[in-house]
Amino acid sequence: MDKGGRRLAVEASSPYSGSYASAIGNLASGALQSASIAVSGNKQYDLYAWVNGKLDAADSAGGWHVRALYYTAGSAYIGYKDVYTGTAESSSLTWQQVGGRLMTPANAASVRLELRVEGVSGWLDFDNVSLQEVLTYNLVYDAENRLVKVLQNGTSIAAFGYDGDGLRVKQVLTATTATTTYFVKNYYEVSGGSATKYYYAGSQRVALRTSVGVRYLFGDHDIALQCPGSTSVSADVSGGSVTKQLYKAFGEIRYSTNPSLPTKYQYTRQYSEDYIKFVGMNSRWTDTYPPGPCASCRASVQRKRHPDLRESGSTP
Repeated sequence: MDKGGRRLAVEASSPYSGSYASAIGNLASGALQSASIAVSGNKQYDLYAWVNGKLDAADSAGGWHVRALYYTAGSAYIGYKDVYTGTAESSSLTWQQVGGRLMTPANAASVRLELRVEGVSGWLDFDNVSLQEVLTYNLVYDAENRLVKVLQNGTSIAAFGYDGDGLRVKQVLTATTATTTYFVKNYYEVSGGSATKYYYAGSQRVALRTSVGVRYLFGDHDIALQCPGSTSVSADVSGGSVTKQLYKAFGEIRYSTNPSLPTKYQYTRQYSEDYIKFVGMNSRWTDTYPPGPCASCRASVQRKRHPDLRESGSTP
């Protein structure tokens, strides 16, 4: 059990090689490699590629491999790892995404994907090679069940402070440079020296003011598509400079204009912090990555509890 928090989530960043090639087998072997992709040593990555082709199923002794080849900063070959192995029967003329997870050697500086066909006749194509670094997040809660720290791969990237009533009053995000934000309930905040003031009609947040002026905030009236109360549209005082953002069922963004919304109060008008990939739902923080079929993009979310902290609330 990890000692960093009660929740372990995994996501990935995604550089692509842009490589495309064919490997042809002739009962001996055939192989082609992707372009080189930079990596760091002793880190986990997901290596995937889209593959299609046709191999002779009669050559049952042969097969094919999606292989990671490791190289040093001086381009010296280190070794390899097979992240996927298929049989002739598993080849298909329909594109399929195949691959797996790997741990780079300590001295690795780059990796190439190799598609290798051995002991079987036929051909395979590969395209759109992706190498994705796996990032692990641990959330640490205090005895009052409040989020106080977020760890990324064991390093603190966010910290939160609260007043005596349990309201968040301070947030520190440690990206390239640390950014501190102070909150006065949901009415006023100062981040990096820039102030934002919010205006309400009853309990509904309807506008905000920053150094560039006033922006009005609207929810989407199409209830079938949007969760009621979510901030979907913003506009300036003349009704121009419209920005729009739409959501999937559990808060993941499915469409956003450029520039995006001028506020972090978005899905169900709750505070969304994209840097740590979580949405504050007042009583709890929840991740914005619901389970999906793309194993190379997300892994399953597991729950971890800090052994030194009291469990004072349920975790769904």
